[in-house]
Amino acid sequence: MNRIAQTLLGMIALVSSATFAAELKYSIAPNFFEQNPDHQPLGPCHGGVVIDKSGDMYVTTDNRRGILVFSRAGKFLRALGPTRIHGLELREENGTEYLYCARASDHEVVKLKLDPAPSPSRPMVRSSSPMATGRTMCSSSTRTASS
Repeated sequence: MNRIAQTLLGMIALVSSATFAAELKYSIAPNFFEQNPDHQPLGPCHGGVVIDKSGDMYVTTDNRRGILVFSRAGKFLRALGPTRIHGLELREENGTEYLYCARASDHEVVKLKLDPAPSPSRPMVRSSSPMATGRTMCSSSTRTASS
């Protein structure tokens, strides 16, 4: 009896996972992002891509420009923030969006506050001085980067 139940449960799991996998269809959109945003190569991208409430996409790169921001149509908008970001997470706290950026090589997490309506005269990210977290190998800070 136990062997039959295990076999039936295994078959159900196999069929349900195959059905779920069949629903996950996608296609690649070639050349969606500009290849040379702001006349510079995109560079190595690792660590993360997040999308804010307005649909802008934040892509971490391993170059001196830090985080690249693209519109929902894939058009380059600006570069911001610190460099060497490995991981990226977007969170909303009390109606304000923040980027949490892991900098593994510097043993820190950087918190960036997103402005609701960035413009050339208004920076997109606001900052304050670094704050200690109480951990020896990890520090936290809130920073601003001008576009």
